[in-house]
Amino acid sequence: MSAIANFELPKWLAAFIATRERRVSKAFCYDRRSLSQDFERLLQGKTVRVGGRASCGSRVDPSWVEFTAWNEIVRKAESAGLRIEKTPVKHGNGWATKAGGFWDENDYRIAPPQQGERDE
Repeated sequence: MSAIANFELPKWLAAFIATRERRVSKAFCYDRRSLSQDFERLLQGKTVRVGGRASCGSRVDPSWVEFTAWNEIVRKAESAGLRIEKTPVKHGNGWATKAGGFWDENDYRIAPPQQGERDE
């Protein structure tokens, strides 16, 4: 059973997710992950963890492309009426990675209805 049974994915949002998947696939030379599958898991009530390295020397790290694309999807989904909670993941080592850049990672999940909201 879906976590939000009454939410129907708008076609424009599905198309937006597809454009972000194409952007991520250009950054990676292999099939990394499916943002649409991650979004479907989110809609099923599961927690999705996405992270990326903020910088990598003189070029953009592919994981950062993925991370920013996911955050764009989350913002669009929120504009479609979904409430998504984002929880930063703390890591023991706060220093930059050896190749440069800091790792940023969040857990995402559908927010429970607030008091006074009904799930019809």
